[in-house]
Amino acid sequence: MSETCYRYQAKASDENGRIADWLMRLTTTYRDWGLGLCFLYLRRPPVFDRTAEGRAIKCLVVVDDATHEAVAIEVERAISGHGVTRVLDRLAISRGLPQVIRTDNGKEFCGKAMVTWAHARGVQLRLIQPGKPNRNAYVESFNGRLRDECLNKHWFPTLLHARTEIERWRREYNEERPKKAIGGMTPSAYAQQLANTDIINTGL
Repeated sequence: MSETCYRYQAKASDENGRIADWLMRLTTTYRDWGLGLCFLYLRRPPVFDRTAEGRAIKCLVVVDDATHEAVAIEVERAISGHGVTRVLDRLAISRGLPQVIRTDNGKEFCGKAMVTWAHARGVQLRLIQPGKPNRNAYVESFNGRLRDECLNKHWFPTLLHARTEIERWRREYNEERPKKAIGGMTPSAYAQQLANTDIINTGL
């Protein structure tokens, strides 16, 4: 890559503006959710010697590719395929379901429970190519931030404490962090803006 590409600035035009607007509305209409699992060992201080050896917990991460929202972070000791579907059904009540859910190839996402659930609700499951986490790049990047900014900075004495701190971080991420990719808005504000915008039915 040459330095020239960094100096180039595309010229705006009415046609480009219309295309950009159409693409934005298209991606809003056909939104994807990305799901991933983030692992952590629940570390306990010595006073809790009953579980001082450390017990594993999992975070089921659900992000919206269109709005960059962290839709949910479900924190449990273990998460099965049925557990994933219960989370998605709960989310469907408040925000509906996307047409496509993109996941890695974890057994939680590839098993009968998830496939049956998706078929019954008309949701397309899109599994990324094995060994290619970059195909689910945004949720993988999000997992890295979750670990660096929250999981690695807290000592969780209990599962409840872990849930509380992780949920606090999720809300801060959505409500207080502007993103260049969405015009310098926070994910929550951008989602609200899209919700108030008429969506073009492209017929695709």
